[in-house]
Amino acid sequence: MIEITMTDTEVRVKGHAGYAERGTDVVCAGVSAISQALLNWCAYHKEMADKFKYTAEDGELRLLFAPVVGAKRLWAAVTDMAYLGYKAIEAEYPQYVSVK
Repeated sequence: MIEITMTDTEVRVKGHAGYAERGTDVVCAGVSAISQALLNWCAYHKEMADKFKYTAEDGELRLLFAPVVGAKRLWAAVTDMAYLGYKAIEAEYPQYVSVK
């Protein structure tokens, strides 16, 4: 199961879905695509680039945001998008994804 935890300052994605064999798992692919888009968005927007850090290992992504004036609304907007995407996958595959 993939466990996704989101707060005002952190996004944590941990685990593997186990829906299908590695490399063909559409649930993992969907969650990974949203997570990668989130990281790319933060890196692309210069006003965000120095306000977050992340660690990524096999089966776990942890993205930390340093809340600063002027960037909170941007962070909220992009994490809302990610949250809605994760929740859509959870709704379709609740036995494989949990969003908190």
